[in-house]
Amino acid sequence: MLTTEDIQWPPQKPKHPLIALAFGIDGEIVHTIVTYVPFYEMILNSSSIICKSDSCNTVEFIDKKGLSITTLTTTPLFGSVLASSPDIFVLSRRSDDNASVVDPGKHPWYRSVEAGWKYDENGILPL
Repeated sequence: MLTTEDIQWPPQKPKHPLIALAFGIDGEIVHTIVTYVPFYEMILNSSSIICKSDSCNTVEFIDKKGLSITTLTTTPLFGSVLASSPDIFVLSRRSDDNASVVDPGKHPWYRSVEAGWKYDENGILPL
């Protein structure tokens, strides 16, 4: 079982490469997070993410065979976002040793994306 502390970037030197993500629903960014590449890959490799509590503060990641990968206890907002099959945008990604940025995102403005920004089939739109 994972918690928010397990997936969010800590102030000390991280042991996995960092990645900044934006989650969107219906053309609007609803959440951003700096997390680890393995967590992002788990999201991508899950066939579904389902709420396991009424408030959706606990979600379960399900693999393509219908088996549980793990559960995550987080905020109701982030749990609900994950369970809604959001569009996911990579804002930036660091190298394996976190020494440099290897993917600065699709556009320069990706460095300042926040909830409320709009997006379409071309990506996140600048304000």
